[in-house]
Amino acid sequence: MRHNLFLAFKEALNNVAKHAAASEVHVCLTLKPDAFELSVEDNGCGLEPGTTKSKTDRYASGNGLNNMVRRLSEIGGRCDIRSQPGQGTKVLFVVPFKSQ
Repeated sequence: MRHNLFLAFKEALNNVAKHAAASEVHVCLTLKPDAFELSVEDNGCGLEPGTTKSKTDRYASGNGLNNMVRRLSEIGGRCDIRSQPGQGTKVLFVVPFKSQ
């Protein structure tokens, strides 16, 4: 579980550094009663609607965003990606606590 979350988080930060052209990134960890949320939010160029490509990386191909979604799904969590061109991107990882 930790490995998948770490790799997804690392991919989110890599995407900001490599593609977003952002001047700021905010990382936030929130504990909830039944889960925790880890978010990575930037003020960069955002993603084109309906695609996984930024304006600065229009012709690049990759599986980074899909891999983040897959990795979180494998551990019973979810990855939500919200973005608007010119308004940055927010990646939210939600990981439920296992009941004992």
